[in-house]
Amino acid sequence: MGNLKFACISLSFCLFWWTGALAQNRTVAVTVDDLPYASVQAVSSSDAAVAIEINRKILSALKRHHVPVTGFVIQKRVEELGLAAGTKMLRGWTNGEFDLGNHTYSHPDINQLSPEQIEDEIIRGETSLVPLMKQAGKKTDFFRFPMNHTGDTPQKHEQVAAILTRHGYRLATCTIDNSDYIFNAAYVRMIAAHDASAQRLRMEYLSYTSAEIDYYARLNQQVLGYEPPAVMLLHDNQLNADVIEHLYDLAGSPRWMRRHAGPGGLYDELQRIVQRLRQQVGEVQAAQLRHIPLDKPPAVRTGDASTSRPAVSP
Repeated sequence: MGNLKFACISLSFCLFWWTGALAQNRTVAVTVDDLPYASVQAVSSSDAAVAIEINRKILSALKRHHVPVTGFVIQKRVEELGLAAGTKMLRGWTNGEFDLGNHTYSHPDINQLSPEQIEDEIIRGETSLVPLMKQAGKKTDFFRFPMNHTGDTPQKHEQVAAILTRHGYRLATCTIDNSDYIFNAAYVRMIAAHDASAQRLRMEYLSYTSAEIDYYARLNQQVLGYEPPAVMLLHDNQLNADVIEHLYDLAGSPRWMRRHAGPGGLYDELQRIVQRLRQQVGEVQAAQLRHIPLDKPPAVRTGDASTSRPAVSP
């Protein structure tokens, strides 16, 4: 099996290396959503200690291996955890190699809001992250839509795009989703119940993540004939915090990441990925006109060579 190359962020470098389900060299950037804490339920100041530990685990591994990363902030979550505690957690991301992006104020469904409400969510979402980025000498450059909903009509989509341009944002694209929030919901319940099967769930999560990477790779090969760069979405949750340390130790080769650890490395790479993805959209449309079939059977096991998407069964 080949090695998986990670451009810039690498929460998942070790996940794919460890499962051994790689078909070829790939370039994948990974972003982390729902800072400062991707809880499975409503949060309060009583959850601050748990959130602090989750961020500590993730960031300590990334710092040790000199891996730059961008986390996307929900400002309301900062306030719910306690403004002082939430801000301190975010400052851990802006120190050194890490950056922050805007994930709106309250993580609403953009499709259900008016353009005016959407702009208000974007502006209020800057409350903590923009000052912190400025203190670190950085510019807040990227925005990610909650649930990747970008507007339920062409008109709203265009209006939202204009709002983002007006506020100086670029879109943080997501092309690979490993449904980690579903696994995490089950994992948190198991941990609370002292269920020994939590270890098995971690293994299943890694296996599923590898299968998702392979699924999207096969899909691109079938439709486009090549693999464009990809952007994977992960969340700032308990499950990822508990696997990253061990897995990165297993990976044992941070040299490639160091070459991309300079200022702006993530931004530059994501911009190149976005440009390639825009090109990809045109190629997909051309492929459809040529009547290239895109078969999607119901499910696939890890390692299956078909282009069906793996089922989630934590």
